[in-house]
Amino acid sequence: MTDLLAARPPPADAFNWALRLATRMTARSLNMPEPVLNDTGVFVFAHVAAAERRAVKTLCPHPAASGPRPPPPILTVQPLTNQRRTIMIDPSLFLRRALQIDAVFSGAAALMLVFGAGFFASLLNLPETFLRNAGLVLVAFTLGVGYLASRDMMSKAAVWAVIVINAIWTIDSIVLLASGWVSPNLLGQAFIVMQAIAVGVFAELEFIGLRKSASTVTAG
Repeated sequence: MTDLLAARPPPADAFNWALRLATRMTARSLNMPEPVLNDTGVFVFAHVAAAERRAVKTLCPHPAASGPRPPPPILTVQPLTNQRRTIMIDPSLFLRRALQIDAVFSGAAALMLVFGAGFFASLLNLPETFLRNAGLVLVAFTLGVGYLASRDMMSKAAVWAVIVINAIWTIDSIVLLASGWVSPNLLGQAFIVMQAIAVGVFAELEFIGLRKSASTVTAG
């Protein structure tokens, strides 16, 4: 230790001299032979270096090549496409005729209720405003069903909508009669029941016609 301190190394060997001095002092403080301390340091250094290499490979699995770096890939955004599909049907003659008759019947009832609401209100003992509003609803329904019946290819969902609307109309008519919200006379009760039966028959005929029609799926 004294010899190592007394020696004055040249500037080029100053780092090696300081390293040997630190190693000898560490060995004396740990009461370990200096060669054992050197071997332990080499062992620890080797493990640390290996751990660093594994970390680098994990974070950068593909090291950059010595040549020019390739340009980054161009990200393209694909436009969103509508995945919904509309089921179109080739309507059977049965379905087309059922829709046409439904449109004619609904149109006649609409004209009768819109323009003769006052007359039928006194005849059936039903509210005039109620009859006129029902007629206006039938006007819109008639236009929709008439347009649908004129198409070469029909939307299956539209046909189902007509069937459901007719079914709801039938149920609501019976509920209206049983609820006591209106107080029709005997003729008015017969009118409500008969038109409910007719609309229910239309719904059944249109359902049968829909089952007889061929379906074709087209992109929506």
